[in-house]
Amino acid sequence: MSPQRLLAAVEKFLELFKDAWGLEWMIPKFHWLLHFHKMLERLGFLLNCFCLERKHRGPKRYANEITNISSGTSQSLLMEVTSHHLGQLSNPDAFSFDVGLVGGRRAPLKTKQVLTAELQLGADAADSLKYAVESRFSPVATCHKGDVVILKDPSGALVAGKVQLHCSVLGLPLSLINSYTVHKREPCGYSIWTPSEENHFIETHEILETVVFSELPNGKVAILLPLEFR
Repeated sequence: MSPQRLLAAVEKFLELFKDAWGLEWMIPKFHWLLHFHKMLERLGFLLNCFCLERKHRGPKRYANEITNISSGTSQSLLMEVTSHHLGQLSNPDAFSFDVGLVGGRRAPLKTKQVLTAELQLGADAADSLKYAVESRFSPVATCHKGDVVILKDPSGALVAGKVQLHCSVLGLPLSLINSYTVHKREPCGYSIWTPSEENHFIETHEILETVVFSELPNGKVAILLPLEFR
């Protein structure tokens, strides 16, 4: 696609969106689209920058509280954001990319009792229990409670499930997964799965990837498999 054609498509989309929903529903993110054709013209391809889009949350956390705009506002905001980043960097685990809990903490008594019984832990193992809503499953990726993930069963077949919790026992990262049964798979990567009542623990490193999913009205779950797993 030529840069001119891309710009024309973006402008057409914005016009149609405005006609359908009105200007009040247009968001600042739409402004990015008007710059894509310049990047395409300069580089010959489009860089995927949306993975950094979440970074706006840090500055907005402090900018949203500013109501008195003055000549020192930008400097004040920069100081707040810099202090926030320095605070994050002071965390001993800031540059840890090992598989394991992110911000793990001691399990509450009720959670500890359930996990101890489920995993049949001895006293020392039970005392070592930690849990978290997020865990790193590879040096470059993490997943949260509620995410749908894919992994392989003992036979090597690709399976899917929803993360119920992350924990660690004697330093070993574990994840509790609600298993899905595949109902239909399309060559394009679209698949339909049925949640089961079975939950089982896996070692967290067995998770291959998180996936885009949608819970359907009939109780099934639609999953879009990453390209490398289709």
